[in-house]
Amino acid sequence: MKELLLTLLLLLSIALLSGCDTGQTPVPEATEEEVFQSPLPTPTIEGEPAPTPTEQVQVVEVPSPSPDAGVVTGILLRGDPPEPPSVAILYLGRILTRDDGTPVMAGVDKQTAPNSGVDAVGRFVFSEVPPGKYALVLDAVSRTLILRNPTDGTDLLIEVTAGEVTDLGELLYPDMPPLP
Repeated sequence: MKELLLTLLLLLSIALLSGCDTGQTPVPEATEEEVFQSPLPTPTIEGEPAPTPTEQVQVVEVPSPSPDAGVVTGILLRGDPPEPPSVAILYLGRILTRDDGTPVMAGVDKQTAPNSGVDAVGRFVFSEVPPGKYALVLDAVSRTLILRNPTDGTDLLIEVTAGEVTDLGELLYPDMPPLP
């Protein structure tokens, strides 16, 4: 009798629980602080307006350099009107020189080279950069470009000195090809 009563109680509990199932799991509504915002820029289609940001733009702070390394910063813009590249990773490629110190080429090892993204206003910051000579390399997924001096087209050689900030200023490339 006791077993029959327990069995009926168990069946009644199962029936009640299954009758309450609507097939939907209740999801609490997110508050404004909990809404996820990607830190990456949203890619845009050429000729269409960029999406309007829903929150205030975060500007990258330039850190103080350490005694053993330098900091490189600047603003990268492309097109007319100028805008930051939508998808871009910047690298500092080590300048390789001849025995007499003449620059020959730049080399980038994406695993170890200093790298930086570009924020919503185009600012980039490389921190903890070992002293030396570098070239600025733009990796835009479908192509990689070594950026030259936008004012005169000469090689853009960046000399990094330990304990110093190297500010490249605004680098505007009005004729840079569209990036994905």
